Amino acid sequence: QTSHLVKMPTPRSNPNYNVHFSDAKIKSIVCKSLDEVDPGEITVEELPSGKSFNNRIYYVDIYTKLRSGEESLVASDASDTGDDEPLERVTSRRTPATTSYALKVIGRGFDARKIQNEIACLLLLEKYCPSMSVPRVLSWSEDGERVQTRSDPLGSVSLEAHEHLPTQGLRSLSISDADDKQDLKQGWMLLSRVPGRIIYPKDLEGSQGRTLMTQVANYVADWRKNMPRGNAVGNVVLIPQAMAAPPAATLYVRSILPGTDVYIQGRLTGHVQPSRPLTTHLEYVTHRLNSALRKLHDSEIYEYIRQPMASAVRRFMTETLPQLDIAFPPERRRRAECWASFPDEAEVGEKHMFTHYDLSPRNVLVTESDDGQLNVSAILDLEFSGMYPIYEEFANTLVNDADDWPKHSYETFMTELRKLDALPAALGHAGYCCKGVTGEREYLSGQQEDEIIPFGDMIFHQACLVMRAIENVAPWWVKDSCNLTAEELHAELDGAYSRVDRAIKTLE
Repeated sequence: QTSHLVKMPTPRSNPNYNVHFSDAKIKSIVCKSLDEVDPGEITVEELPSGKSFNNRIYYVDIYTKLRSGEESLVASDASDTGDDEPLERVTSRRTPATTSYALKVIGRGFDARKIQNEIACLLLLEKYCPSMSVPRVLSWSEDGERVQTRSDPLGSVSLEAHEHLPTQGLRSLSISDADDKQDLKQGWMLLSRVPGRIIYPKDLEGSQGRTLMTQVANYVADWRKNMPRGNAVGNVVLIPQAMAAPPAATLYVRSILPGTDVYIQGRLTGHVQPSRPLTTHLEYVTHRLNSALRKLHDSEIYEYIRQPMASAVRRFMTETLPQLDIAFPPERRRRAECWASFPDEAEVGEKHMFTHYDLSPRNVLVTESDDGQLNVSAILDLEFSGMYPIYEEFANTLVNDADDWPKHSYETFMTELRKLDALPAALGHAGYCCKGVTGEREYLSGQQEDEIIPFGDMIFHQACLVMRAIENVAPWWVKDSCNLTAEELHAELDGAYSRVDRAIKTLE
């Protein structure tokens, strides 16, 4: 059976460009991850190009059917029905059914830590937020070959013998990026497939939209209130208890899997990894700025703005950043005054919260009830989730994903979080208009529009402006694979420098 999907090529600049798994490898993954599955029972469909950016996604359906010689499941005896033909007895636990899974293959440029991070985050939500609907982890592989499971997290089973499996039953795996499609040893994870579709803009209108945003807020409140706070900032890794943790790692949760602990360690997308734990908001943003400066220095594509950008950022880090409230927030200042009076008291560092870090409509699934009402069925894609400063979830949305949510929808979301007592103090008061705290977004056409930080106090505004500066020092979206003309490149880099300059001047 073949589905008729529109075959669009994946852009070369996407991490999932030319990342594919063969039919045989996918079937081997499924057969070695689940019990009593025949390759002939498996069908696979590739998510069309353009529906995923960082990963290649395959949907796997398993139709469980009775094998030759097995008897079917029958509730009563032939004598009870008066039928002359004897009914078959139950001899197998297998019953006809279709079960769906999602196979997520990581794109180029990511290593084993990306797999570890998402697996660990899903396991943590399952442990601390058991009522929350998220995909269930079945298996994963950090190197593309070992099959790792909950009971065997180190992976003692290999996929080496996958070539001999039957190749029937694959649907639409030929969405070509190039003629030399490769079966790469990329990391992967096999997850349960949660029913639903992503949120569309029209879903957020009227009372239906308010209901959905209230439900999203309840998901976020669940993890903000029930996940343990972290003593460091960053993504998470899985470290066997028999191994020594790296110097930059901080223990978060013990024994999430047999013999395996969860640690907080750096950031997946950082150009430079920290050499020690990042324990405060100041340490975190300082590290991110230094990492961005290194990328600015190392990448030739940024040469046009390298000198003025580096000079402005270093001056900001020396003269302005240490004076900001986010560097020494009021609660820490009050504790410092207490420590001055009671020097024997041990300092308690900042605590950081579980943060999704990509909370957008494309990562929220909804289902429709018989009466036409939409309800949130799951929140997906925790690949960049981790422990971050308490403002980060909201600052990231305003800086990087401001166009994803309509203003009225985000107001409903924040109002519900406030009712649930799931917001930090800097966001705890109502109000969506802040005078005088603005930035601007420049487009390639040269037009500008004001970006008002619509809620929160000065500490939150500082967090947003610092993040805006960090994201534009060495803008990730400007890369060689974009094939920009010199004029287009200079316009993009001028825009990035202008955003950094305005953010710094506002903070000063």
